[in-house]
Amino acid sequence: MNFKRSISLLIAFFALCAPAHASRTMDIGLQDDFVFLGDSSATFTREAAMVRAKELGVTKLRANMIWSRVLASGQANQRSKPSRVRYELGDFDFLVALAKQHDMRLEFTLTGPAPRWATADRRGPSTRGPSAKEYARFASFVAQRYRGDVERYSIWNEPNWHSWLSPARTAAKQYRALYRGAYSAIKRADSRAQVSFGELAPQARPGAAYAPLRFMRDVLCVDTRWRKRSGCGTVRADAVSLHPYDYRHSPTYKKIPADDVTIGTVSRLTNALTRLRRAKALSTSKGREPAVHLTEFAYFASGSLAFPRSTRARYITQAFELARKNPKVSELLYFGLLQNPEVQWNTGLLRPDGSPDASFTSLKAWVERQRRAGLLRPGA
Repeated sequence: MNFKRSISLLIAFFALCAPAHASRTMDIGLQDDFVFLGDSSATFTREAAMVRAKELGVTKLRANMIWSRVLASGQANQRSKPSRVRYELGDFDFLVALAKQHDMRLEFTLTGPAPRWATADRRGPSTRGPSAKEYARFASFVAQRYRGDVERYSIWNEPNWHSWLSPARTAAKQYRALYRGAYSAIKRADSRAQVSFGELAPQARPGAAYAPLRFMRDVLCVDTRWRKRSGCGTVRADAVSLHPYDYRHSPTYKKIPADDVTIGTVSRLTNALTRLRRAKALSTSKGREPAVHLTEFAYFASGSLAFPRSTRARYITQAFELARKNPKVSELLYFGLLQNPEVQWNTGLLRPDGSPDASFTSLKAWVERQRRAGLLRPGA
């Protein structure tokens, strides 16, 4: 046996024996709209934030584009649709340019509140009964504008949370219409752009939110035994996005209701996607299971839900380790870069002056170890 053939056989042997790490290309995501969509201070600019993000190993940035807030002045409050709808997207244009400069990929969540003229009761900009037709036009406009520059679009934010999409009793039906219309519109405008289903909240809250798996079944016409109703077509998605928060427990905590999905129970979502594909209720355009993107996750840095610094740092790193070990998870995104103790939602990894907190340092060290082992998507 010649030398070259021996080497080839050895390489093939080790490739077969090596464990499969489908999540070796997992993205480290980050979102902080206060910072990235408008300089938070003169001393901590968007450029400074991008440098910190790259230092942390971030490969993808997410931003929420709120429909009624990106319309030209006054148009969101008009009762009748303007004769010429105009959008002001300067902050997003800046973010796109900055991401290009730093070889960072982007995902935009296109969400409500909708402008007054595109709501059911037309009482004002709201999340009540948004027009699926007008939303698809909005999605098409954005996808055309950022063709080739934005990798992925998510359709609405936390549609299973009643304040994001109402009335609650029809939210699933509304979301199906919003999603299908926007999916088609985006694909026509930019065929290479990915479209994500969900951005689902993780847990049921009486009077406030439906459990994510229950909501998915309702949207996709599937019963509790994962059987699809006849006459209900297959929904296409490149990915399913979920926010696996669990502020009160460690990442390994699993004692939650069966239709909830937190960071410790992500396998419930991946198992559900297998069933939904088999039921021909949800799949990619090629008939495969959509990827899983965990696009909001954090622990609080202050307030009644905050853990001690060392515990918080350990829990955040542990959560990323859990996600990386799941071969179906393609991304885990941390929500919050810069701390602001004056706001309730204070989850940042950097202190208010921009210096690293223990959580930043711990996560950075973990990312570096994973990169050296070839278990994460290479950074730019």
